[in-house]
Amino acid sequence: EYWDYRNQFENAFNGVNKYREIKMLRSFLKNNNEYVKKIKAVLLYFYYGKRGNQLELVLPLKNMCKKRIDIPDGFLLRNYNHRDINSVLDVFKLSLFSGWNKEKLNKVIKTYAENGFFVVIDKDSNAVVATMAARHDSGKGRNKTGCITWLCTHPKYRGLGLGVVVASAAVNCLLDLKYNKIFVNTDDERLPAIKIFLKLGFEPLMYKSKMQNRWRLI
Repeated sequence: EYWDYRNQFENAFNGVNKYREIKMLRSFLKNNNEYVKKIKAVLLYFYYGKRGNQLELVLPLKNMCKKRIDIPDGFLLRNYNHRDINSVLDVFKLSLFSGWNKEKLNKVIKTYAENGFFVVIDKDSNAVVATMAARHDSGKGRNKTGCITWLCTHPKYRGLGLGVVVASAAVNCLLDLKYNKIFVNTDDERLPAIKIFLKLGFEPLMYKSKMQNRWRLI
């Protein structure tokens, strides 16, 4: 964004003063690093919207297609219903998502896309063993931006591909609702989740300068 902005700045000047103005701009940028950082932060906020410090992956246009869902034998993929709440909270707790209770979960569910909260059920125990949701995001400053969130799998059932099942369902839900921008946030240490997102075609978004180093470590 900086180089595009600078080129536009250079092209905006005509006549005998053009090169003098460019020289002034370059000198200013070189000698005002802190100010430049603030400008960059504002530009990033304007372009990408408000963000925290999590990793972010986006689904590029080339990968905006429905995902195939292969459900392993013995399991059922369906929408969440209110009878699942205790089972979902158990999976959240085991996935180290702390601070959740029935009141908070019911409040958050209202922000999800219609029929956008998916669970995988173990047919033998009738318990929820994996979850993921699709929701609209209004904080990015762009219309029709959706995200997938709360990918959790019960530790006992990991390695069976259930995370891919619920994540695919959430992506497909947003595609059916005609969302043209889809992203997901996660933390650096959640390597199994990151592996799933990459498998589904998501790509890292380098919205901060330190993101490249973080992704190199991953």
